[in-house]
Amino acid sequence: FRDAIAGKFRHIASNTQNFEITHLNSRNMFGYAGKILVVDLSTERITEEKLEERHARKFMGGTALGAHFMMAGITDGVHPLAEDAMLFFGTGPLTCTGVPGHSRFIVCGKSPLTGIWGEAHAGGFFSPELKKSGFDAVIIKGISQEPKYIWISDNHCEIRSAEKLWGKYTADVEREIRNELGTKAEVLAIGPAGENMVPISNIIVDRNRALGRSGFGAVMGAKKLKAIAVKGSQKISWHDESRLKERVKEIAKRIGKNNENFRKYGTAGIVKGLSQLAILPTKNFQKGSFELAEHISGEKLVDTILVRRDTCSDCTIGCKRVVKCTTEKDGWEVNEEYGGPEYETVASFGSLLMNSSLPAIARANQICNMYGLDTISAGVCIAFAIEAFEHGMLTETDVGYPLKWGDAHAIIRLLEDIATSRNFGAVLGKGVKYASQKIGGNAETFAVHAKGLEVAMHEPRGKKGLGLNYATANRGGCHVASYHDTYFVKNTEPLLGVTEKMDRYSVDGKARMIAKTQDFCVLGNSLILCQFTHQYGTMTIPEILELVNLATGFDYTMEELLQIGERGFMLQRMFNEREGFIDDRLPARFHEPLPEVPDKGVITHAEFKKMLDEYYTIRGIDANGRIKKQKIAELGLDTYGF
Repeated sequence: FRDAIAGKFRHIASNTQNFEITHLNSRNMFGYAGKILVVDLSTERITEEKLEERHARKFMGGTALGAHFMMAGITDGVHPLAEDAMLFFGTGPLTCTGVPGHSRFIVCGKSPLTGIWGEAHAGGFFSPELKKSGFDAVIIKGISQEPKYIWISDNHCEIRSAEKLWGKYTADVEREIRNELGTKAEVLAIGPAGENMVPISNIIVDRNRALGRSGFGAVMGAKKLKAIAVKGSQKISWHDESRLKERVKEIAKRIGKNNENFRKYGTAGIVKGLSQLAILPTKNFQKGSFELAEHISGEKLVDTILVRRDTCSDCTIGCKRVVKCTTEKDGWEVNEEYGGPEYETVASFGSLLMNSSLPAIARANQICNMYGLDTISAGVCIAFAIEAFEHGMLTETDVGYPLKWGDAHAIIRLLEDIATSRNFGAVLGKGVKYASQKIGGNAETFAVHAKGLEVAMHEPRGKKGLGLNYATANRGGCHVASYHDTYFVKNTEPLLGVTEKMDRYSVDGKARMIAKTQDFCVLGNSLILCQFTHQYGTMTIPEILELVNLATGFDYTMEELLQIGERGFMLQRMFNEREGFIDDRLPARFHEPLPEVPDKGVITHAEFKKMLDEYYTIRGIDANGRIKKQKIAELGLDTYGF
């Protein structure tokens, strides 16, 4: 890839910052714009590369294609915030088809939080505009000397000054960029947390969506890149457009009809059910049930602070919440422009902290969206700090004020300290792994992370396959890297290796289920589609195959389609292995029993070893966690000098 940048990429820019990109006439594939935009902030050069059909066929788009460029484009040992570090923003072949969920896109690179493979996903309206502007993906490299933002529209790209935007909150950035450009561009931006290179910072999209995980706000901050704005009107060509439109219409109607409760209550609609099943993360994962779950439920949110429901481009579900509230007693104001809390945020600032105040949760969500912070990581870091305070390992002198479970004011105060890198917040902003090492003692035993990424708001001791996924997911403690056991309590999916219904507390058959569904999730994030529309039976796998072939004309077989997911997953694992990183472990907390179900609500070391050994065998990984050369060759991944 370095050779490609030096030779194959066509140099377009001069010493100016305003460039008209000559069209490469590269749209020789159906389903793709056909080009990748490359912006070097160090040299202020803008170049473009033709998306090769062989790469599109092999990696599809999104996360798998991003893994290809990361493996080929950066060498091992590069610091995530260094000039040579790259960011890849990618769409997929189903982007712009109109099928519900097509508006997702990904960012990937080397995470400043974990030092390994990182990726994040978001919806909204940015992705279709990027593809319609003429590009399937954007690669950012280099470091600017001054704050900049990038403006992309119909074969046109500019690097513009962001001096006046630096230090501003994300919604203000979007508003000012739109005013400057005189058009309703879609904008992704970092807030002050990203500018300060806080490792748990993120990238905010459309003011209230987030490329939430892996700390990529810090990477943009290091590059002095405040925002990217896009607006496009290019038409994408499809292999069989009339049949594609017909099938999209049929599928969209069914998805909307089958998700009425989801539309009504949003992602937080699962809070009460998870608590009843003892799998709602509570008190820093010490418990699985929250006595006040009703107070933070999706139903309560609808009855109290919901203003309206929002949706992503062409989606017939509409799960997005928009809230508003003012609490004079607390001095908290939550406005509509930052949306509202999703389930992960409700749990991470609610049950995980023993906090039953929805206004406080909504305020925490707004702070995270303003400053650009990962709500999952922030909540887990605060939970860790409260438990450390409870054990006497942190004091009021260390923090500046007392910490206790359920204290909404202390939670908000500590969150603001994290967002501004103030006092002990500067330590927590580096992640729970770092904070536990800083405190020392036995603090690491209640630092709940996998591979350095704070674990998401899904309790694995009541769905043990998920525990295996947390340990083996390439970016760390990720809840969307596989299916959850609970789905297979009542369902099967032979194409994903599940031919019989499963006991969520059992480890039998979980290794194969996790491996196969991890691959399928990578496939979904390469298409790229929202998991709410293409997983768990909302859209069938044969329907996905049909849509891909109608869009691209690649005429994949089912085996070829599913192998793209496996190829992408293993390439990401190769990225980590190349960095000398193999750490397929669970946090210590999940080897402790849940008090609600102490007899079976625990992942014993023996159970975990059984699952991991079987997983390695299925994956083609040796006993030391290294991918076997035979598997690398089988997947066509032996061209990276690995």
